[in-house]
Amino acid sequence: MDGQEDWPWWYWGSDYPKEQWPFLRKSVLFSGDQRRTFSSPGELNALLDPQVRRELRAAEDLLETKKAELGEQCWNSNGTSSTWRSLDASNTWMTLGQALQSSEARQALRNCIHAKNAQEPEAVSFLYNLLSFKGCNSRGPDSQFRVRGGTQALPLRLQRRLGAVKLRHEVTGVRSAQDGVMLSIRGRKPLRARAAILTGPPPAILKMEFDPPLKGLDAQWLQRMPMGTSLKLAAVYEQGPWWRHLGLQGDILSLAPGNWSLPAPDEKLPLFVQCMDHSPYSQQIGVIVCFLEGRQNLYFTQLPPAEQQRLFVDFLAHALGPEAQSFEPSFVSHNWADQPFARGAYTGFFPPGVISVPSYWAAFQQMEKLPNVFLAGSDYHLGFGNGYIEGAIRDGQRAAQKVALRLGERVVV
Repeated sequence: MDGQEDWPWWYWGSDYPKEQWPFLRKSVLFSGDQRRTFSSPGELNALLDPQVRRELRAAEDLLETKKAELGEQCWNSNGTSSTWRSLDASNTWMTLGQALQSSEARQALRNCIHAKNAQEPEAVSFLYNLLSFKGCNSRGPDSQFRVRGGTQALPLRLQRRLGAVKLRHEVTGVRSAQDGVMLSIRGRKPLRARAAILTGPPPAILKMEFDPPLKGLDAQWLQRMPMGTSLKLAAVYEQGPWWRHLGLQGDILSLAPGNWSLPAPDEKLPLFVQCMDHSPYSQQIGVIVCFLEGRQNLYFTQLPPAEQQRLFVDFLAHALGPEAQSFEPSFVSHNWADQPFARGAYTGFFPPGVISVPSYWAAFQQMEKLPNVFLAGSDYHLGFGNGYIEGAIRDGQRAAQKVALRLGERVVV
């Protein structure tokens, strides 16, 4: 187990904290035409072709230069500096991809941006990604904690604390006034409140009818914040996490397609690039989850369910062992783009040329969109945690404090 070396900038797998490294089993990497295993950053780097390592180091040097150019600017920027605008003028592929020539180095960058934005690097502003690489959004291992009962345990616990929580109440309209708000609910009576905090992603917000209408600037930047494209596909084994007995962590990464690639003209791109052990704390069942994002998602979701499951299990058998097939798993899938209140992924992103427009940036920073109507969420959060559950919690606290101040009440968060 190598000492203090961190996971590299391009790493798109489960980011375990260092104190857990001695207990990790082997993760699987598909590189070249081989299946290989690793359990630490040093072991992972040693598996790469020397040319791939050199190119990724060159990209890292370029990334450090760009981070230095950004200086102390993070979400606190006023969005008007020449550096800020220059860094927002291109996408991540144009900026970092220029240092990458080999197919596996390029795939590492593509996988990295999939993990951040559930989208292709050609679509994402380099400045938007640079804020993440610089540590404006997170520091330390992203995968340090899991929530017993799943992340749904958090709102379920809040529901028990709050009491009445209305589900299946689709808000179709928001009427704002100085003395409060009225929410139109599809098929139900309207709801009245002194203030409202809206937390949906841009597609859900833009579906609502506002009275008075949202300001043009707010409508414009919301239109320019698309969602990523992500499918979460799970194989569920009644036998429990059997791969652990084989010395495997359950994490699978791919830099090369092997027998599982996209069709032409993307036949050099692997279909499955990231899978992980998602078994519950009880270990009563074993769960392997794979994320298919960007182009992989668009291709895979067009296949019949039986073909999806066949490809998935074949890949797991190649990565983990024949038990992946012989144990006959059941399947659960969730494609965010199919969900009418998500329409994309678990996160959004900004393309080039949006957050460097001062008017858009100023509108994005304003939480109160109409009198007593506030917009909050992980992707709207101005500060540490943007794009993460951390950011959703912090932004929810900030919105609650603003509402409490408006209502002249004390809030405990």
